[in-house]
Amino acid sequence: MRRPSCVHPHSLLESLPQEAQHHGVYLRPLLQALLQVLPASQGPKRRLRGLGRFTVAFRAAYYQLARRVLAEKRQVIPCYAGWASAHIAPNGDVWTCCVRADPVGNLRQTAYDLRPIWFEQVGRLRELRRSIRAQECACPMANASYANMLLHPPTLLRVARDVLRR
Repeated sequence: MRRPSCVHPHSLLESLPQEAQHHGVYLRPLLQALLQVLPASQGPKRRLRGLGRFTVAFRAAYYQLARRVLAEKRQVIPCYAGWASAHIAPNGDVWTCCVRADPVGNLRQTAYDLRPIWFEQVGRLRELRRSIRAQECACPMANASYANMLLHPPTLLRVARDVLRR
């Protein structure tokens, strides 16, 4: 099987948190470099239809969001990590997000039942949710950003407007 000669920067942005988490790489300089090479608009040369139009509009909105987060070093839109999503590591650790990778509980300690962790009966989820709500972290990673964008009405309206204009 032949490997592609070029990797799309968006693919790198999506896979960086997991890779960096395991290798201890500091992400901010790498993300800034990647975002510098991305054009301001990621629109395709040909006119797309249907879902493709939304994909392109969300990707463009994500690039704008990521640039702002890196420049301002703060959450630009609310982060819903730990409310709308969670990550489960192979060892059973539950994380609010893959960038922080800070365990809030372990499924092995709850007979593989997520409810006691999710509803804050055991573990540290309440503490991490409080930290995220207080904007003590800000990351521009794609996996968290897309979920946040989907839960942020002004972003949804902006993307819908962009789709209608195309």
